[in-house]
Amino acid sequence: MQIFFAFKKLKKEFERIKSYGKICNEHKGLHSVGTLFEELLGKKKDQLSLPDYEGIEIKTKKLYQGKIKQKYFTLFHEKPSSVSYQTKEFLDTYGYGSSHNEKVLNMSIYSYKKVSVISGYSFQLFVNEKKKRLELHCYDETGCLIDASYYWSFKDLKKRLYQKMKYLAFVFASVSYYSSDEFVQFQTISFYILRDFSFFLFCIKQGCIRVSFKIGYFRDGPRKGEVHDHGVGFELRFSDLETLYEKVSI
Repeated sequence: MQIFFAFKKLKKEFERIKSYGKICNEHKGLHSVGTLFEELLGKKKDQLSLPDYEGIEIKTKKLYQGKIKQKYFTLFHEKPSSVSYQTKEFLDTYGYGSSHNEKVLNMSIYSYKKVSVISGYSFQLFVNEKKKRLELHCYDETGCLIDASYYWSFKDLKKRLYQKMKYLAFVFASVSYYSSDEFVQFQTISFYILRDFSFFLFCIKQGCIRVSFKIGYFRDGPRKGEVHDHGVGFELRFSDLETLYEKVSI
């Protein structure tokens, strides 16, 4: 398969980068190590929905004393397919006040339980096999279902999953600090192939995959008062990685 040539090529590049030892990371933020790795790989920064490297999506994680702090990682972002979903309307209806007196809506929802937010509403995912869609059910303070019009079609989810996350490489890096500087040392790389869309749905049903909303308003700058949508993320629990993916030896 052609993808195995890409895997081998990426592994060779990883070994080159690993040989640099500890590298001072001038990038900041949650994804700083990933940005550093892509920079060393020669990849230009972009916001494309395509995989990072010759069909392979690269996920880079920091190790703290040999362990990963984050339990989940993002597979992809995808807004609901239903025309009823409008970001501003959804935020104004179900959001809650922030410390800056503007509405926000930060939540991670699952299929196996309802999740409540400060505004009093609760939410739950439902895999509707008959209609071939993943539904978002909204409940009021009494637990009554008030809206089930929001959904993602299986077709849209499958297209997004196969487009972005069919082949995966996981890079782990240890970090250390000297004064105010962060130093990164890349440690290992592992390769994975997506099993099947049915496993994706299984992971949602089992709670291995959750959906996270992070919406608010710009508080300052030229876009002050406009909706600030960080995206609707489909996130996989790292401990269930091999439920969705098959690990391959390269």
